[in-house]
Amino acid sequence: MRIFSFQNENHWFASFVLLNTAPGFYHTELIFRQKNAPVGIMEALMESIFLTLQAEGALYWSLGEAPFHNAVPLPWKSKLIEFSGRKLQFAYNHAGLFFFKQKS
Repeated sequence: MRIFSFQNENHWFASFVLLNTAPGFYHTELIFRQKNAPVGIMEALMESIFLTLQAEGALYWSLGEAPFHNAVPLPWKSKLIEFSGRKLQFAYNHAGLFFFKQKS
């Protein structure tokens, strides 16, 4: 597992946690961003991670899926979890994550 962060000496702004699933293959496990982080911080961090992995010879980097955005019908228990997750927008910006991942 690897952690990439954008920070200065006093404060962190954004972080990605990547899992090395196989030689040359990485999967994003967690993405963190401070609420007051500068605009473009995630894109800058992504570019830095991409260039680092490329220089190391990585073959594939997955950002994973954004939770609570399903294109398939869900069983009732999954619908309940999805509904609950959508109500936690104040704590977990699933919509922002979805749109962010669509840009990449």
